[in-house]
Amino acid sequence: MKKYIVTLIFLAALAGCINKDRIQIPVDVKAVIDSSGGNRTDLMVTISNFMHQPDPDKLEACYFLIANMSEKYFSTYLLYDSTNSIVVFNLSDYQEYQDLISGLDSIKEEHGEIHFKNHYIGYDYYKTSSEYLIKNIDQAFYCREKYPWSKAIPIDYFIKYVVPYRNTNEELIDWRQDLTERYSWIADSMGNSDDLVKAALFIKKDLNQWFKLDPRYYFNPTDQGIANMLTDSLGREEDMATLFTYACRAVGIPVAMDFTPYWPEDTSNSAWNVVFDTSGLSIPINAFKKDCDTFYLPKSPAKVYRMVYENQAGSLFYEESDKGNIPPFLHYNNLIDVTANYNQVSDIQISLFEPAKKSDFLFLCVWNNNTWSPIAWSKIKDNSALFKNMGRGIRYLPAFYKNDTVIPAANQLILHTSGSIEILDAHEVKKNELIKINGSNFSFIKSLHRPLD
Repeated sequence: MKKYIVTLIFLAALAGCINKDRIQIPVDVKAVIDSSGGNRTDLMVTISNFMHQPDPDKLEACYFLIANMSEKYFSTYLLYDSTNSIVVFNLSDYQEYQDLISGLDSIKEEHGEIHFKNHYIGYDYYKTSSEYLIKNIDQAFYCREKYPWSKAIPIDYFIKYVVPYRNTNEELIDWRQDLTERYSWIADSMGNSDDLVKAALFIKKDLNQWFKLDPRYYFNPTDQGIANMLTDSLGREEDMATLFTYACRAVGIPVAMDFTPYWPEDTSNSAWNVVFDTSGLSIPINAFKKDCDTFYLPKSPAKVYRMVYENQAGSLFYEESDKGNIPPFLHYNNLIDVTANYNQVSDIQISLFEPAKKSDFLFLCVWNNNTWSPIAWSKIKDNSALFKNMGRGIRYLPAFYKNDTVIPAANQLILHTSGSIEILDAHEVKKNELIKINGSNFSFIKSLHRPLD
C-alpha cells in the first residue's frame, strides 16, 4: 500500500507535467476528463502511467476506456408508493418466487400502487480511481500474453471486448484478477489449443454447475454486481450473461452481450453472449443453456441489440434532447443493431395518420406483457419514417412515445416471413388480439461444432 501511494504521488507529478507541457490527448478523452470534476487527477494519473510505459497498446486501451466513460454508471433504486413514500423492500427477504409474489401483493394492499425510482447514480468518470483502471488494463494485457487464444486476437477487438471493466450498469468491484485465478485451470484443460470458443465453453460448463436462474431476480430493478452473483450464485438471464462476460474477459476472450428487449406476442425478454474469433466473427453462446453444442432462439426476434462499451454516435440518446421521452432499452448510448444475425429482416416505410406534432421520432412497438413496447426508432421526415432491419414474422404498431405513453401513429402491420407487409384494419384488430403470422417463423440455430472433450 505504501509503495502504491508513492507511485501515485510520482504519477500525479507526471500528470501535472502533461498539463503543463500540453501534451496532446485525444479530443474525446479530454472532453471526459474536463467533465470529471474531482476525479480529474485520477484519470490523468492513469494516462501518465501508460504514457511512460513501452507498450503503446496499453495507452490506446486507456484512451478507449476514458473516452467512452460517459453514461457509464452504477445506480440504486428504492421502492415508492403512490404518495411518494419509501416502501421497505428487500428481495432477499423472500425465499421462494411465490413468497415474493405474495409479499408484493401484501405491500400493494397496504400502500396502493408501487414503483421503483432511481435513488443514486454514480458516474464512472466521477468515481473510478486510477488504481482500479491501471490494474484492470495491466491484468487484461497479462492475460493477452499468457493465453495463446488471446495473443491471436486483433488488438482492436482485444481493446473493445476484453479490456472493458463493466458490462451494463452493475456495481463495480476489483474483479479481474480474482476471476483470472479462478479460471486459471482452463489453460491446462485446453492443452495446446488456441480455440477461444472452446475455452469459452469450458467457462459456460463451469457456470452451469454452480450458478442458477432464479425468477425472483426479475423483480430486481438493477443488474446485479458480480460480488452478489459470486456470493448468492443466483440471478436472471442478464445476470448470467454479465457473469459469463466477466469470466471470459478474465482469461482474455473477447465477448459481448446480445439481447432482445421484448419477445413479440409474449411476456419476456432474453439476453445471451457472443464471443469473437480471430477473424472478428461473432459466435453466440447461451450461457444458461446446458447444451454446449447448439445455440438457438425460441422464436423470431423483432430486434436484437449488442451492448458494447464503446459509445455509438447514432444512438437515440444523442438525437433526442428530452431524455424523458426515450423509451426503456433505447436510452443506452452503446447499442449496435445486430438483428440480421438472428432473423430475416426487411425495411419498413411508415406513413403517419396525420402530420407529426411536437415529435421528431417514431417508434415501432411489439405486443409484450399486455402492452405495446417500443423496440425500434426512426427520425420522421416528410410525414414518414423508415425503419431498417426489422425482424420478419412479427406484428408491429407504429407509435409516438411521450411521458411513458405509447400513442398510435399508424395502423398495425404484419411483416410476414416472406418480407411482404400486411396493413391491418384498425377497426378489425383489437390492441391486445394475438395475430397468427402466415408462414413459419425463422428459427435461428447455430451449431458451434466445438463439443467439449
